[in-house]
Amino acid sequence: MLQTRLKRIRFVGHEGPEKWAAAVAEHEEMITALEARDKERLAEVLGRHLFNA
Repeated sequence: MLQTRLKRIRFVGHEGPEKWAAAVAEHEEMITALEARDKERLAEVLGRHLFNA
């Protein structure tokens, strides 16, 4: 039951197309930083992503 509640909470904040688009863009930035092995960029994007989530 707890896992179900956590899954719901994960997606509640992304209601609306603008928020989904922003989250997808952040994930794409994370992938780019990972591929470039740019730890500073990855840390910045992850921090922003977690703050927005």
